[in-house]
Amino acid sequence: LKTKIDNKIVKEEVKPSKLGSKSLLFDNLKSTTEYIVAIATLCMDGLTTLDRRHSPNPQKVLEAQSDFVETAFVPLPKPPTNLTLEASQATSLKIKWDHPTDFDAPHKYNITVNAVNPEVQAKMTEEMVKETESNIFTLKFPEIVGTGEPYEISVGTVVNVDGKFYH
Repeated sequence: LKTKIDNKIVKEEVKPSKLGSKSLLFDNLKSTTEYIVAIATLCMDGLTTLDRRHSPNPQKVLEAQSDFVETAFVPLPKPPTNLTLEASQATSLKIKWDHPTDFDAPHKYNITVNAVNPEVQAKMTEEMVKETESNIFTLKFPEIVGTGEPYEISVGTVVNVDGKFYH
């Protein structure tokens, strides 16, 4: 495992694996850092040191390695916390939240609003996904939706890492 920006190796290990094993766990990674994981299969003859002593050619170790396969990934930051309703009017809401503190990459927030009632959701002609750079946002609702309806509001962090957006 290495960081993409400077090719710094973060973790390097050979793990014995049983046939069909398909997962590795990488922990303590920095969020919003792009990592590259490279995996290859290494096959060995499986002889123990004692077996090798009785082998016709004890120094020879049968070994083969496949080509490496690489993939990149970015651990996402923790979500915003303490989402609160600051103000409420007939057709608008003002919400506020605390920034995640586990990263320093350029970021924005996506605010998604869905009506709990499917009939009200169907009347909402404008898609209620908004983007902001601030942690305070006022949402305006269309007049036709009416007042007193419950809504689900979610806030997600969108980070820009090396020109790509992750959320």
